[in-house]
Amino acid sequence: MKEELNHLAFITLAEVEDGVLRGGILVTDAHGKPVEFRCTSPIRPNTVQRTLYGGTLMQHIAVELVGKPLVQAVQTSPDVVLVQQEEFLSLRTKCEKPLLLARRQGEEIQLSEESNKSQLEELLSSPSGKFAPVVVTCHWDYPNDIVQCKEGLGWMFSNCDLVEPFERVKTALAKVHEQGVLSE
Repeated sequence: MKEELNHLAFITLAEVEDGVLRGGILVTDAHGKPVEFRCTSPIRPNTVQRTLYGGTLMQHIAVELVGKPLVQAVQTSPDVVLVQQEEFLSLRTKCEKPLLLARRQGEEIQLSEESNKSQLEELLSSPSGKFAPVVVTCHWDYPNDIVQCKEGLGWMFSNCDLVEPFERVKTALAKVHEQGVLSE
């Protein structure tokens, strides 16, 4: 029996102006149609925070200030959480749902030393041939996430692109930020 997936969550972090970040989550149905969108307030790390957190700042922002609160805030529970930025991989330790990092085949991603512990990756091809192949990677402590989601994602991949929604989220974050700046 295949694992049926009804809702995907796409989480991303974008720089919306110099030194200002916003995170967003888009939950879609199996055909890529939006079901729910939420975003964070602007995140402005100051120089002291940048100094104290050092190389761990982006992971802290991605997991603690963006990923965890947004996954908890959505009313439509996703079957799988998809991310594009390596800093989000550790969010898997704080959420019950499978979490996969997705990128187009051939796109390079810089994985940290810790993330390189696991090179468990799977190439997904769109059964319909409409979309370019996608490589999914999971958190090194949760290798079963790929196995659990592969068939369901494959079916969804014939209907919708598994990477394109990240661009929608980034565009929406920019628009929300623009409107917020104008109304302040």
